[in-house]
Amino acid sequence: MPVLLLLTNITNQGLRWRIEMDFKEKAAEIFTSIETELSMDEALQLIEIPPDTQMGDYAVPCFKFAKKYRKSPAVIAAEIAEKTRHLLEASQQQAEELRSAEEEVRLNMEEMATINEHLYRKEVEVQKILEEMKANEEDLQQLEFKFRQTTIQLQQTKKELKNKDNKITELVANEKSFQDELEKIKSRNCN
Repeated sequence: MPVLLLLTNITNQGLRWRIEMDFKEKAAEIFTSIETELSMDEALQLIEIPPDTQMGDYAVPCFKFAKKYRKSPAVIAAEIAEKTRHLLEASQQQAEELRSAEEEVRLNMEEMATINEHLYRKEVEVQKILEEMKANEEDLQQLEFKFRQTTIQLQQTKKELKNKDNKITELVANEKSFQDELEKIKSRNCN
């Protein structure tokens, strides 16, 4: 009794389970495309799990189609096996692409972690600079306050000096007038 044996040689166990679950439905789709009178449910019922796993994951008895297609069950099994092999190759290609994509995502995540660490360090540096700037700003404000106080004191000192200068000028003028007066008195006394 010729039976089509479908073998799955997928090593990624997490992916294997998902592909095997979809594989039975895909195999049923292949059978319904070959046997147009066969419904999806009927095709799913035809697919069997062999008693020995070395015979494959799924099997389909092909002798039921021999009379209808006027082909031997072995030829029908070979045709179905060829289509199934293409499906398996496509699934394996998808699994390889998925592994590549997962590796790319992993590398991207590592790069993002490195970038985040770098950004954190830069943020800490910026925070320190901001703290230094704040301390410098406070120092600058204190210097500006002292400068204003010194400027006010300087202006007051200038005022005081101007007043004293005016008094000195007045005293010098008074002294000159006293000397002139004294000269007049001396010259009168001498005459």
